Amino acid sequence: MKRLPLGGDDPFAHWRSWGEGFVNVNDAGHLEVITNPAAADKVDLHELVARLHRRGVRPPVLVRFPQLIDRQMEILQQAFKTATKTFDFRGSYTCVYPLKVNSRKTTVARICAAGRPYGAGLEVGTKAELCIALSMLRDNAGPIICNGYKDSAYLELAAAAGAAGYNIVVVFERPREYELIAGLRAKGLPCPRLGARVKLNASGMGRWEESSGDLSKFGLTASDLLDCTRLLKECKLLERMRLLHFHLGSQITNIRNFKQALQEALRFYVELKEMGVPLDTLDVGGGLGVDYDGSNSSADSSVNYNVQEYANDIIYTTKEVLDRARIKEPRIITEAGRFLVTHHAVLLVDPLEQPKTSPKRGRARARASNVDAVNELNDMVVEINSKNWREYLHDAYQKKDEMLSAFSLGFLSLKQRAQAESAFSRIVELASRYARHGRFDGEDKAALERIAARLHAFNFSIFKSLPDSWILDMLFPIMPTSRLKEKPALKAVLADLTCDSDGVINKFSHPQEPRSTFELHAMPWDDFYALAVLFVGAYQEALSSDHNLFGRPAEVTVETNAAGAPAILDVRESDTCADMLARWGYEDLEREQAPRELHAVPDPAQADAPSARLERLLAQVLGGGTYLDRNVAAPENAAAGEADTSLKEAGLSGASEPKQARSATGS
Repeated sequence: MKRLPLGGDDPFAHWRSWGEGFVNVNDAGHLEVITNPAAADKVDLHELVARLHRRGVRPPVLVRFPQLIDRQMEILQQAFKTATKTFDFRGSYTCVYPLKVNSRKTTVARICAAGRPYGAGLEVGTKAELCIALSMLRDNAGPIICNGYKDSAYLELAAAAGAAGYNIVVVFERPREYELIAGLRAKGLPCPRLGARVKLNASGMGRWEESSGDLSKFGLTASDLLDCTRLLKECKLLERMRLLHFHLGSQITNIRNFKQALQEALRFYVELKEMGVPLDTLDVGGGLGVDYDGSNSSADSSVNYNVQEYANDIIYTTKEVLDRARIKEPRIITEAGRFLVTHHAVLLVDPLEQPKTSPKRGRARARASNVDAVNELNDMVVEINSKNWREYLHDAYQKKDEMLSAFSLGFLSLKQRAQAESAFSRIVELASRYARHGRFDGEDKAALERIAARLHAFNFSIFKSLPDSWILDMLFPIMPTSRLKEKPALKAVLADLTCDSDGVINKFSHPQEPRSTFELHAMPWDDFYALAVLFVGAYQEALSSDHNLFGRPAEVTVETNAAGAPAILDVRESDTCADMLARWGYEDLEREQAPRELHAVPDPAQADAPSARLERLLAQVLGGGTYLDRNVAAPENAAAGEADTSLKEAGLSGASEPKQARSATGS
């Protein structure tokens, strides 16, 4: 493999577009996660994969970097602090985190800890999420914004929490929820602070366009809002109405759409204030997007603004509209969940097998076939060059069709067909190489590369770990963890382990335009060659599926310490087959599957009987993981201390022994 000079062309240069501040490629060609830019603290992912292998933790592995949550919280707060000062905004700003984005306890705890100095809170949409919020914010004054459809139990719990000292705001999504408030008094519960979600005419764009506008699932129309205001006034509860809320949709890609929605919402705010509604808070909802592909555009997997522009637009527009109406500037609330947690999680996956290399170009084969198409394909492999590749590529397709027809009619043997297919693949591969260096239409070039690509299976489930890739065609940044100074040689489409034709990634992020293939290095791959799928911290775990009963992958938490050395703080083993089967009601599968005689006292003489062997293997499989085991870890007889010693030498272990735990519910 040709090694490129460090100062030369970077074959993976596109990482700089989406990864600046989050990832780095070091001099060894390894991918690093930057946990603290100020201190230049980084974690080498290739080294991490190697150390985890020695410890018996094999990909797929979900690696969490909680320090990136701290960092994003600080960036968000600083952006609004700067905007407030720049535009002399006399209101305040508060961030709340929507639990639906990632409700993992360790993630939520980290957000609460990072947001505590700023008075940050949580947003909930269900009774279960409200229970989490009450637990996590027990000693915190941060607000709990209660969204979503509500019943009496939801409202009673919120009201009781408000009476107990929690900073509760109940936001109503439909008119009838106002009627349920009257029932609180009958049960001796005070009315909590109230808010209303307004259904705007303005809409977003892309996948979440219908989160607002007339087809929005949630929110009150202008007529509904007037009716509910009248009802509150009649019930003498109008003074509890303090918040106006709108939500344009997740991953707002175009800042112009958001500004239009904000201006419309502010008109509602002004009108309600002039009607005597004592509003003091404007919740602009979620939608602060992430630039997954580095294009800095309004494409579905990107955004055409940064966090400072987002903050500036909210603060400036709010101040301008309310100052003109001579209304006191409110507290601004954002629900920026995706921005806070997306970057903190990385999925590491390894290949199932080494890629096959194409045969080297040699002399033309002897014309041993009785089918001319086969002989001509063999000749073209030798004769194709930079001048004739277009013609030869077209001819190759024609000859391939002729060859397949000959095989179907019985004029071609299986061996001859295999040789012809190999020759055709080599022609396409060579034509693709020549196309890279010549003038060629971009669309045709992409199609050619797609044809030249090969399917490579990796050890993970898209449905479990990357559901948005399947559901929404979301583009996640993907990079090899090593050999990033080498020019890749293979065009690939990535497949997962599931028995589903949708378990394929054939669209990849790139700052110029999405690519239909992914570049991999030629063999040999070492035992630790892996891909990192970055920015998977938002929604992926919440939306994951048990398709084909692939379970939760292993989870690792990594932080850099005061000295800048990475430390593994926690290791959670992956779900076992037994865990997954129990989740679907097969708790006693082992005893149900084994023959009846195995439940009696075993006879030593029958230890090697087929039924005994079945029992042992069944127990072994049930206790093992759901993903494939490539068996590349240290030998079984290696001392346990050797792996720990290697970890310490590499700076990948903490002061205490990392916890080992296996749980079907995760950390």
